[in-house]
Parts: sequence; structure tokens; C-alpha cells
Amino acid sequence: IATLPENIAEILKIKQAAQQAADALDFERVEDLLTIADIADTAAAAQTKMTRANNALLRNRPEQAFDIYCAIADSFRSADPAAPAQIRTQLYKPLWDHGLRYGGPGLQLAERMLQDATALLPENADPRLRAAITTEIAGAQQLQAIRLAGPAGADMLGRAVATYRDFLDREDSGTDASLWAATQNNLGIALRNQGTRTAGAEGTDLLAQAITAYREALTVFTRDDHPVDWAMTQNNLGAALQDQGSRTAGAKGTELLAQAVAAYREALTVYTPEDHPVQWAMTRENLAIAEQTIADHPGTTDPAPHLRAALDHVEAALQVYDPEHMSYDHGTATELRDDLLARLDAL
Repeated sequence: IATLPENIAEILKIKQAAQQAADALDFERVEDLLTIADIADTAAAAQTKMTRANNALLRNRPEQAFDIYCAIADSFRSADPAAPAQIRTQLYKPLWDHGLRYGGPGLQLAERMLQDATALLPENADPRLRAAITTEIAGAQQLQAIRLAGPAGADMLGRAVATYRDFLDREDSGTDASLWAATQNNLGIALRNQGTRTAGAEGTDLLAQAITAYREALTVFTRDDHPVDWAMTQNNLGAALQDQGSRTAGAKGTELLAQAVAAYREALTVYTPEDHPVQWAMTRENLAIAEQTIADHPGTTDPAPHLRAALDHVEAALQVYDPEHMSYDHGTATELRDDLLARLDAL
């Protein structure tokens, strides 16, 4: 509230200058000054509206916040016809964050605001802006899908995959290489989520498509040029290979699981305990689960070495997972450790 505009006197001076220009019949100058005053008036009103919208979110009323955010964006149309679209690409974020943290319709409203932004973009808009909005729409769809069970979640995941593919069909890695690679990675995440929810050959095929998408991303996200993105994608690739391997019988399944372990180990060359302790711990826990999966695979004759390796990895992760500040991660890792200890004792 303390930051609300106090520039009314300043705007009044601009209007007085415009009146003087009108008295001098300098109507071009009048237009310039009134445009400045119009923008200042609009910005002042927008700041007040923004405070109301944020207060609506604090009161858990995202629909009211959405309406106010749209009114803010539309109020700048007279100053710049492209403004309603461009401002929406900024104002969707508070709705996104609210939905991510508290559930409810926040993510759906964020997606709607981004869809509206796309529809309102002028034909000559920067194609990079249009591409970025498209990927954000798919991200909102994917996050909604993760929270939905059954057919509704599957349908939303399908929408996210279609949106990512639509972007990739229109863009190539030469246009905006990092955005293209990030979209391939996000496509892989959506396909993996689809695959894990889908039984039989269809699910296996979706996981294979996810693996392909991650490998495409790695053609741009190289260790030398994008080390953190490379490590993240390697971690995601490991998860998809692990899912695929656990579904695949015989030597092929064993090989896929070995590739998953290799991908996780690649990620750990960047995710070190000194530079990225949380990512390091999560990747070590992923390695523990992968080794446990190998131990349970029908093609494994001696599970003991893999169970011991899994135990080493999860105990390393527990060195980082603080029980107070990372209670969920600490709890799941502790359950995994206890299960591994019980299984080793039973051998």
C-alpha cells in the first residue's frame, strides 16, 4: 500500500503544459503531452489495481485476481495496441505461482491468460515472444495434468504434448537453440508422465519417445556450453530409461537400466555436493532407486551388490536431506534405506 502512486501533482503539470500548447495551437505537442499523461494516469491506476489483485490472491480469490490482471493489461491498449498481449505474458506468473503452491484454478487461469496473450499478439509480433508463450502454455498444461488423476489428467497431458510438438514443428534448433532444447526436455517430461500412466505397448512407446526427446535436447545442452541444463536433462533421461527398463524383460531391460545408471552418473559430474548439494542428493537417491530396480529385475542373478550400491547412494542423500527443512525428502529416503537394510538382512 505504501508504494501506491503519489505522482498526481506531476501528472497535473503535464496536463497544464498540454493546455499551454493548445493555447499556442501546437496540437502535435498537445498529443505528445497528453499521451505521456495518459500513460502516467494508466500506470498509476494499474499500480492500484495490481495491489488489489495481489490482495485477492492473499484472500485466495484467484478468479478476482485474474479479472483485475486482465483489466490492467487492457487499460494500456490506447497507448500501445500490443500492450494487452505483452502485459499478460508478465501477469500470468502470480496466478501460476498461486496455483502451484495452493492448488485451485490458478494454473488454469494462468494458461487462459497466456492463451489470450497469444490471440491478442499482433501479426508482426516477435516470433521469439510467440514461441516463448507457447512453451509456457504447455508448461501450465503439464503442471495441471500432474495434479489430475484418470482420464482428465491423461487428456491434459495429451494437450501439453500437442502444444510442445506444435512449437517444435514450427521452430528448429537454429532459431533459438536454448528454447528449442528446453522444449525438447519438457516434451520428454510430458511423454514420460504419459508413459508411466499408460500400460502395455502404448506406454512403452511413449517412454521411448520421451527418451528420444531428451537425447534431442542433449544435442544443444552440452556439458561444455550448458552444464546445469545438461545435468538436468541427463537426470531426466535416466528416469525415463529406468522406467523403460523396469518394463522390459531380458537382456534389453538390463541394458536400459544400465544406461539409466550411466545417465545419473553423468549428471553427478556437474551436480557435485559442493556446488549443487540438493540436486546431488536427489540424483544419488535416483541412483539408489535404479540399483534397487536392477536388483528386482528378472535378468539379475545376484541382487546383493545392487542392493548394497543402492544403500550407499541413499545414505549419501540422507547426509543432505535435513529432517527439519526437507522433511518429505528425508522421509522417503529414510523409508528406502530401511527397506534396503531389511532386504539385505534377509539375504
